[in-house]
Amino acid sequence: AWKMLGLCLLRRNRWEEAAGAFAAAVELAPDDAEARQFFGTALEKLGDREGAEAQFQRARELAAEPPERE
Repeated sequence: AWKMLGLCLLRRNRWEEAAGAFAAAVELAPDDAEARQFFGTALEKLGDREGAEAQFQRARELAAEPPERE
């Protein structure tokens, strides 16, 4: 739900609120590469290039990891 809210806020250029929503999404699902990518985008729009790059890097790492098998 947080990720979807963040997407809606991104589309409305409400960067700070979007970043908060994505922060919550990442806290609840730290291995969600897509949420981290969107979080990075929101941070970048806010001028936090260092924070954005950290999220983008983690998203790339997660995307490269094979899915866990049960």
